[in-house]
Amino acid sequence: MEWIGGGWEEPMDEPGTNPYAPPAAVEPEDQALARAALLHIETDLRGHGAILLGQALLAVPVWILCMVLLNTGAGAHWLQWAAAMVLGVAGVLFGVVGVGLRRLRPWARWPSVFAGLASLLFPPLGWLTGPFLIWRALSPDGVAVLTDAHVALRADSESMQPAISWSSLAVAALYVGFGLLGLGLVAVALVAMAAGS
Repeated sequence: MEWIGGGWEEPMDEPGTNPYAPPAAVEPEDQALARAALLHIETDLRGHGAILLGQALLAVPVWILCMVLLNTGAGAHWLQWAAAMVLGVAGVLFGVVGVGLRRLRPWARWPSVFAGLASLLFPPLGWLTGPFLIWRALSPDGVAVLTDAHVALRADSESMQPAISWSSLAVAALYVGFGLLGLGLVAVALVAMAAGS
């Protein structure tokens, strides 16, 4: 601010300058500070990607078991088939979005909101992780991390790596464990059905 005409006023732009021009290039020190400020958001989103991959591994054996049971049952109701299809689509969605979030791809922002809604189908962990994923993907920091500009920023500062989110990995490990247990149960059910026939 300058003292102009008897009061403090903002000085006018220099003649010939464009007030709408983008800011000058950011200095490398500023880039490092900007990246450091968002590292915890990167960690959260990558952790949610791991959780979604775990949910996909859980959804697959449950879907297989549903399909096997529906095919062996006499006259399954259309609602049972619809529920099995929703579960299969949710598993694929979780897998694709999980990979996108693990790699912090900009396209994964809106699908992660839908995956957060779909994770509500998997209580009780889905009820805890789904709303947090939706909130993180729609928060201003989450939006900033899932942009093409942040991809370029990450490429310029590759030496900076986000910390490991142990809590997210623990939840993902729970899902993977339940998924492997589900695959084991499907295998046992298929062997029992084959032995009974």
